[in-house]
Amino acid sequence: MVVAVTAYGMATFEARCFPLKV
Repeated sequence: MVVAVTAYGMATFEARCFPLKV
């Protein structure tokens, strides 16, 4: 379950940072 939470956290973080980089 920890892996799923980590993957979700990374996906959310990337989704938030990607628009800022572009």
